[in-house]
Amino acid sequence: MTPAVPQCPPAVPCCPLMSPVSPQVTPGPAAGFLLQALVAASTVPPPPPSPPGSWICSVLSQPLVAFGCHRLSGDGATAALLLASGTAVAALAAGWPRFVTEGHFVPAGHFVTALTAASLLALAALTGSATGAVAAALVALGDAVAPGAVPWVRAAASVALLGTLREQGRGHWGQQ
Repeated sequence: MTPAVPQCPPAVPCCPLMSPVSPQVTPGPAAGFLLQALVAASTVPPPPPSPPGSWICSVLSQPLVAFGCHRLSGDGATAALLLASGTAVAALAAGWPRFVTEGHFVPAGHFVTALTAASLLALAALTGSATGAVAAALVALGDAVAPGAVPWVRAAASVALLGTLREQGRGHWGQQ
């Protein structure tokens, strides 16, 4: 006797993104990719008390995409940690002007980037994902290179993160 295959409710189309047995895909990665594109396309520097756009990309957009990778792999705790750390540092920068003017945002951004890159590297090692390892290296490199090259490194990191996101989605849904 074969086990019953779960059926989607009539109002919900059957697809891996909406199926009740698959992980829930959140809009976090999409928001992260959109934020990266907006920061890369913007040639207007933010007002003086604000951190640079590349910092916003490091603290918000890349952790949002990595959040999706971890969520699809089934690691909700690491996903939540990435989301909490990025939003806490961004909220601190937005709500406390002295945090920005005294330059405290720089080490805080490095911390979030290191956390994001290390979590992606651990995920790549655990899942055997070469794309994930490349994404982790490019996320770290985007934080380490000169500000002029950051948008191009971040674009390459985005492509690698997208590949990692797809791998995690395929791997998790393929096991069911």
